[in-house]
Amino acid sequence: MGKHTPGKWIYEPSDMTIRTMDVSSNAGMGDHKGVIIAELDSPEWRKTRPDSIPEKEANGRLIAEAPMMYEALKEIVSLADDDPFATIGMYVEHGKGSNIRALIARIEGEK
Repeated sequence: MGKHTPGKWIYEPSDMTIRTMDVSSNAGMGDHKGVIIAELDSPEWRKTRPDSIPEKEANGRLIAEAPMMYEALKEIVSLADDDPFATIGMYVEHGKGSNIRALIARIEGEK
């Protein structure tokens, strides 16, 4: 399985795209705004359904933060592994955070 395009990603509201901040990324054709990771909408759809724009903008902001959230989850698990009896370790292993390891595995393509 391939790896995701490295972050940091940004949401570009002018064309409703998620892009890399690195214009030299090898993930695809870049331009002065970076490489497109995802397009949330088409100009035609925005004209047809302008009421959908706020939700799509919120989705764009959330998606753009995915690499940072992924790294934060890995850091939480690392802290829990370093001290399993600390509050964070107990939370990850026994609390509502116990699904963090499963989420990381899905992101990394494991089952």
